[in-house]
Amino acid sequence: MEANIFISYSSVDASLASEIVRTLENIGETVFIDEKDILLGDKINPKVKQGIQACTFLIVIVSPASLQSAWVSFEIGLAIAFEKKIIPYLTHSSLEIPSFISSSKRIYNISELRDCFFDHYIPENIKKKSFDSSKSVSWNGFVLAIGGANGEYTMHLSEPFQMGTKHQIKSSSKLLGGSGLNVSLRLLHASIPTLPILTVGNDELGKETRKEILEAAINTKKSSKIKTFMSPKNFFVPDLDTPRSNIIVDLYDRGIIKEDAKGTNNFTSHLMDRVENLLEGTSLNISALTIGHIRADSPDINPENPGCCTKYIIEKFRERCHILANLGNSQIVMGYDFWKDEIEAIDILQLHIEEMKVLFASNNKELKLTEIIDILIEKKISAIVTLDEFGAVCTFEDAGDRIIIAPPFELGNIVDPTGAGDAFAAGLIATLAQSPTISFSNLYSAVDDARFWAAKACLSLGGSSTCPQRSELDEFKAQLQKREDNSLEFKKKSEADKYLRIIEKAYSKKSR
Repeated sequence: MEANIFISYSSVDASLASEIVRTLENIGETVFIDEKDILLGDKINPKVKQGIQACTFLIVIVSPASLQSAWVSFEIGLAIAFEKKIIPYLTHSSLEIPSFISSSKRIYNISELRDCFFDHYIPENIKKKSFDSSKSVSWNGFVLAIGGANGEYTMHLSEPFQMGTKHQIKSSSKLLGGSGLNVSLRLLHASIPTLPILTVGNDELGKETRKEILEAAINTKKSSKIKTFMSPKNFFVPDLDTPRSNIIVDLYDRGIIKEDAKGTNNFTSHLMDRVENLLEGTSLNISALTIGHIRADSPDINPENPGCCTKYIIEKFRERCHILANLGNSQIVMGYDFWKDEIEAIDILQLHIEEMKVLFASNNKELKLTEIIDILIEKKISAIVTLDEFGAVCTFEDAGDRIIIAPPFELGNIVDPTGAGDAFAAGLIATLAQSPTISFSNLYSAVDDARFWAAKACLSLGGSSTCPQRSELDEFKAQLQKREDNSLEFKKKSEADKYLRIIEKAYSKKSR
């Protein structure tokens, strides 16, 4: 693969060169460096010439050692001959650099280098990239989806809901939902092999849930392995009644009424047994993990060991695969300090703005959106803050104070926003799991794709009752892109403050 950046350096500065490569690759750049790209037995001169000819930038580490290096001088000469952009990285500010590159922008530390690419080169490079979701993806592994599943009785009103007032139901439906089930079904319908571990008992609702998943799994090339993983003995949680919830959807919002199901605490041991068997007793490869709402984590259900399910999962899979956590109230109620180590271990934290406020609550003060973004940037958390019909905002751990703003779509015919966040999570992991690493540009593409998944989910009733296939998602995306300009924005947080305050005000007004 041709690299966008060539690193020229003396072997004395190898450690610094490696740090520069890591920084650039974390923001999505492709880098040529001899220790990686010149293999034993390769002829060096042709490889170096090919690498410099193909690159856009040559970053030269200017140090006392490199100023005496014939190889570094040779590489700079090639870069000048090929009219490449040369960026000197000075190890000491007092160094005199060669006159033929003295007019170039100078870099003195890793932070300046990162900022240089984010401010001048990354925005345009990313905007030129178009993630083609229609390409067939070769999946080497599975997505493991862990979270809730429940029956949903949805009541659709044609007027705003008011407590104490009689309402005529426009329509009602008995559906299936829950964070883990919603993510699983959306991924499977998009032909992405997914293994679900859900809060499902061996009852009528549980059997219906299993049937829905197996039917959706037919869309994947690994349906037989999914079926084996979901054998009744393994799939159903012993002595658990599948949870039920009632959802009220009116013209402007929705409300969810839940009750704890009998045997909810049994999910903990069931989950641990399934994970141990998966890691030790099978050869199934996990490429990505999504963690949704797990009611058994609640201090009400498990007062002696709250959060144990999510903590256990993250400990087992950290550094094994990509981890996306889209937690629920039963988990976030414990606060950031409780989850600090786990949040540092995962790749992406996705929460609704109201959930972010709960997670980072301090001294009973309700945080504003701008304050939440400041916290995420300060703590270097890669996160998605979803904002209902106001879109989403994204931070990335290696992007400094830069954020991605995903503006909303003008859909006009929203039926039910239930499950839109789960659809966003499914779309996000569907893109991220295609790459072995999560860089800024990968995340940018994932957010760009995921918001179409979420928008599509708002056009049908329930969280997963009508899951589109990948071809339908691509067609929907193409239609929206023709109709309006709603491209992602990439800004410094200080530049976006006014926009964030407007969104916060509009969201707060709607919530009242």
